[in-house]
Amino acid sequence: MNKELHSLRGIAIIMIVFLHSGVLYTESYSHFYKWIQSHSDTETGVELLFVLAGFFLTKTLFKINLNERVNFKHSLRETVKLIKKKIYRLFPAMLFWISIPLIFSSFTTDGVWLNTLVMTEKFFASIFFIRNFTEGHHPSAFGYMWALALEMQYFILFTFSFFYLGKKWCFYIACSIIFINSFYRIPTNENMFMFRFDSLLGGYVIYIIHNSLDVAKMKLSSTSIYNKTSVTAILIFSLITCARYFDSMSAFKFTAATIISMTMVLIASLEINFFSTINSKIVNSIADRSYSLYCCHIPSWFIVITIYKSLNFDQSYMWICQLLSMLIFTELTYRYIENIAQYSYLKKGILSRKNGYLQKS
Repeated sequence: MNKELHSLRGIAIIMIVFLHSGVLYTESYSHFYKWIQSHSDTETGVELLFVLAGFFLTKTLFKINLNERVNFKHSLRETVKLIKKKIYRLFPAMLFWISIPLIFSSFTTDGVWLNTLVMTEKFFASIFFIRNFTEGHHPSAFGYMWALALEMQYFILFTFSFFYLGKKWCFYIACSIIFINSFYRIPTNENMFMFRFDSLLGGYVIYIIHNSLDVAKMKLSSTSIYNKTSVTAILIFSLITCARYFDSMSAFKFTAATIISMTMVLIASLEINFFSTINSKIVNSIADRSYSLYCCHIPSWFIVITIYKSLNFDQSYMWICQLLSMLIFTELTYRYIENIAQYSYLKKGILSRKNGYLQKS
């Protein structure tokens, strides 16, 4: 496992959780969060996660293929194999945590959860990985599953394209789409952010570039620890602030985050210990649990809100219990859903221990 890429995954999920954490704080504590968000936008952690996902998918595809194009039937067969493995990996934790809001909406009337009809729609949209297409109907704090839907859609379409068109044509198309998306995106409305798949394509482009950078690797490896730390800080700061800086350029702000994320993933892929300052046990532990954390963080917070309301507790320090519940549910999900499901599939031969992408995507 590349520890630096793994650390970047940890940084990305921390950014996303912080973005969503606005629902945690009462008015007394929200001013600090609002001040940070007024100068930054940690939503760009999604770009970093997507570039990583695209990178690992490409790594897997290069192990399977074939440097030539293959016929339609073979392309479809290989695509189905990979997507089945991807679904086996994602589905257990996702299914559990999209069921929780649906269950609570069915028997609570505290106004914390959406009504049962809306939650049912979100549940089935998540099951069929079309959440990014339906979320605009009833936008809410529970809309975060759009990212899994977009990732799955990309994996299906890109995997087939890779086998059918070949890596050369895919590279040209990926570069063209990233360029076009810097000034034009579909849709052009407020739901644009749920269709920003260019960062996934960025992972493919970076993997291609990565294979031809031996000279750069030698030069970067000799960089001083001070310079490495400075560049690391600049890149993370740039990623956190770029969307706010380019806020008036609705299309380009995502491209800027994609380019910064591509740069970070490219450097990390060289395995020269460039990001040693963020390669800590805490960050790596968070990275290990990143998928479980992503699935459970928002529902776990709302469970605590429901408990507090039902017991008429003072909510001044409720955010502390919410964070603790998030950590507990993350660990339980990681140990008893994600790991057990993965072990079961490994035992059946559905997943491979050697394929890091299928285990941590």
